[in-house]
Amino acid sequence: MTRRKLAGLVLAAEEAEADAGAPPSRYLAEVGGQPLLARVLAEVSTWPVDELVVVLGPHAEEILERIDVGEATVLVDEGWAEGSASALRVGLDYLLRSPVYEGAVVVPGDLPGVEPEIVEGLVERWRRDDRRPVAPEYRYTAGWPVVVGRTVFGRLVGLEGEVDLLENLRGHEGIATVHVDRLPPRRLVATVDLPAGRR
Repeated sequence: MTRRKLAGLVLAAEEAEADAGAPPSRYLAEVGGQPLLARVLAEVSTWPVDELVVVLGPHAEEILERIDVGEATVLVDEGWAEGSASALRVGLDYLLRSPVYEGAVVVPGDLPGVEPEIVEGLVERWRRDDRRPVAPEYRYTAGWPVVVGRTVFGRLVGLEGEVDLLENLRGHEGIATVHVDRLPPRRLVATVDLPAGRR
């Protein structure tokens, strides 16, 4: 019998170009001496996931030229301009095509700082809570990453436009939470100088 797998799904397909002289994509902005997305991928590789899948959008070629993604599966979201739901659809559709994937730990590609211990707690809760979506409850707020099971994939691939995944799951399946006694890690969009209207 084929062992069921849990994927680490990194969504890095949002458009947010930097000013002249800066990297072509915020995912290439230097954070701690390495490109932001490279740091996130390195961290996700330490999580309790079996495979790493990353969805890129604009500037995918430049990103792949500058970042070694290792053994990660790279998908390119050609419809990235539609909004965040497009990258999510691309990633989940890929996972749906193979029966080996039982779920995914979903995280934005601009969110470093999630320790493997946090994800271990989320996955443990997800496995014992009938595969209901699970997110960390940091001080004051729920946050990323979120663990979703295969039974939810089919509904999520029907989403369109800009989507707040956590709010969407909360309104449908409901979200189980695991308390984390710290402030949530911060998405690093604001560390890159973005043109007016892209912030």
